[in-house]
Amino acid sequence: MKIVLACLALAFVLVPPENVAAESRIFPVVGAGWAAPRGAEVESTYGSGPLFGGGLGIEWNTKWSAQARIDWFSRSGRPIAPSFVDVPSNELRWIPATLRVEHVVGQYPDQFLFLAGAGVWIGQEQFEYELIGVDRSVRVQTTHPAWSLGAGYLAHRGSVAYRLVGRWMASSGHRQTIRGNVKTERGDRMTTSLWTFGLEITPK
Repeated sequence: MKIVLACLALAFVLVPPENVAAESRIFPVVGAGWAAPRGAEVESTYGSGPLFGGGLGIEWNTKWSAQARIDWFSRSGRPIAPSFVDVPSNELRWIPATLRVEHVVGQYPDQFLFLAGAGVWIGQEQFEYELIGVDRSVRVQTTHPAWSLGAGYLAHRGSVAYRLVGRWMASSGHRQTIRGNVKTERGDRMTTSLWTFGLEITPK
């Protein structure tokens, strides 16, 4: 919540007063969708799965708005491991927190929107495995800059606005991974990223 409020405060500071209409407002947003991680190692271990998100938005006028939001992607999987490692399992959690700006085009009530954003990407991963009869567990957490781009369809129906949005979300950070020596090392072959598609709901 502190991240969301800080992003909203930053949005108010960055927007020139002349671009803020008298009817500007703050509104909540919730959403859910499907996310597909990129990178062969992540895809093979975890696959795709549900993504949930929410936050607060600022509508400056009928064409421009911003959202400070947090998304949540969590998956478990069984990675490829050396033959002497028994019962390997991983838990992955990605939490991107971003401030995004949206621009709406088209005629009300059916419109299109384009978005771009930046923020931080919190990555958490836990490795559990058995080596020579001993249960072991390693947990790593990283925080890196993140950004997102996307587009979608905006439908106003009654007192609710529905958004079907596709996004590409990425971070400059690397994952941690178990290699042949059964230790965690910094991956060096991929950028953390997600393709997402989902539905967002906001009150009008």
